[in-house]
Amino acid sequence: TSVPLETVTAMTVVVREVIKEVSVPVGVNVLANDYKAELAIAYATGAKFIRVENLVDYVVSDTGVLLPAASELQRYRKTLGAWNIKILGDVQVKHTYPLVKKDIRESAIEAEKRGMADAVIVTGAATGVAAPVETLKAVKEVVSIPVFLGSGITAENISQYIKLADGFIIGTYLKVKGITTNPVDPERVKKLMNVVRELRREL
Repeated sequence: TSVPLETVTAMTVVVREVIKEVSVPVGVNVLANDYKAELAIAYATGAKFIRVENLVDYVVSDTGVLLPAASELQRYRKTLGAWNIKILGDVQVKHTYPLVKKDIRESAIEAEKRGMADAVIVTGAATGVAAPVETLKAVKEVVSIPVFLGSGITAENISQYIKLADGFIIGTYLKVKGITTNPVDPERVKKLMNVVRELRREL
């Protein structure tokens, strides 16, 4: 789906300002699955990656049917010459249902081979819900690119996943009272990172 022009403009300004202030790689995600807006914003601002919620599957969501982004995204990437911008592609992303029943491993393989993803993202069924450990393991076994866990990570459960996932996308847990729409809670961030530092010592 395409977002309004004012959304693209506002996000471009915000992303550029964030990039000025931090030394870590910054990425772009525009809901729901507006991959052209994501790539355009990243290209204009110098962001390093985009998150594409629906790269290779046909799925139904609360915003309607989402079509695979892969072919048009790669054509647009070529037009811009934006090969330096990495693509992180979700497979059977949260809050959606596949129109055709398909094993998530098939989606992951397609994301790597046909979607030219630089990494794949595995999520649970909804925001704040982690994917089963078995699902993450299954995807890791069939792709050669990094696999990120994109939902449901907390200070209490990250120990189950840290040796399996190559990275994590964490949002809800870091908000006040663990509510997605609340501001970030610095104490929750500190708690999570303290756990991560301890776990890293054991790796």
